[in-house]
Amino acid sequence: MLDSDLITEMRSNRRTAHVAYIEFTIAYSKDTNTAYCFFEGGEDKRYYGTRIKIKYNVDYEDFDCGGKDNVKKVIDLIELHYKDANILFFMDKDFSNDITNDNIYITPCYSIENFYTNQQVLEEILADEFNMKKTENDFNLSIQLFNNLQNKFHDQLLILNAWLACQYDVKVAQGIKTFLSIDDNVKKYFTDIVKSDLQEISNYDDLNDIDTIQNILFPEAPKIDTEVLENKIKEFQESNNFTCIYRGKFELKFFVEFLRKLTEELNKKNSEIFEKKRKCKLQFQLENIISVITQHANTSECLYGFFDEHLKSA
Repeated sequence: MLDSDLITEMRSNRRTAHVAYIEFTIAYSKDTNTAYCFFEGGEDKRYYGTRIKIKYNVDYEDFDCGGKDNVKKVIDLIELHYKDANILFFMDKDFSNDITNDNIYITPCYSIENFYTNQQVLEEILADEFNMKKTENDFNLSIQLFNNLQNKFHDQLLILNAWLACQYDVKVAQGIKTFLSIDDNVKKYFTDIVKSDLQEISNYDDLNDIDTIQNILFPEAPKIDTEVLENKIKEFQESNNFTCIYRGKFELKFFVEFLRKLTEELNKKNSEIFEKKRKCKLQFQLENIISVITQHANTSECLYGFFDEHLKSA
């Protein structure tokens, strides 16, 4: 009988490197100036595609590879037969030290989700979607509440993120494929992250206990030495850039939960927190948030630099 992790992995890999490669060979034409873009998944296309369309008047075809490892496999296949084609690859940095090179773009943060989850993005949403002025008390209070809650969230998720980063190091060092059903195993901790009063977050005592993480939540994962974990924690703390280096899906879940609770409070006729009732037409749901607020998400200078280099000739 297949175990749950293997089943999950098989489902996630329905999109394979060979499927994406075959789709490309069918779509490819050397007589056009089309750019051929390979992404880890559909959400990536929504982020990058919007930016290509806004700034660059080029035709492009997109291909969903079904994961970072599959993108790497496609790169190997493409380099064998289509060296002269205008082909671009997009991958998340995750916990690696990889950087953008040649025709491969790697996010400077953990993933594209991290581009959605900082104060600058919130400021744009407040201004454009809630019609708040930066001089209003409600605007500044919203920012203060967000920073307070995000700092608490980051403090509580430090050990888990550091442990996951150590798992990535093990995978690279030992050349093994360590598959962790991360979202399934910690799902219950992300169902009510932000409390309705916009002052507190959920209890994350379990995720601050290394024994719980290693022996209950991820019992099949390689054990991480205490000193190794402590060094990783110190490395994270010294970076002081948690919004960028933490796992993007965690960051996005927090951000969506904050936006939902904020919207509920702002929509009250007599809020005990805010001065005015405000409406927002957007529906903040995790399932479609990448598309819904993509115009507000950050765009790094290195991405535009990558596009400038590779799309001008497309």
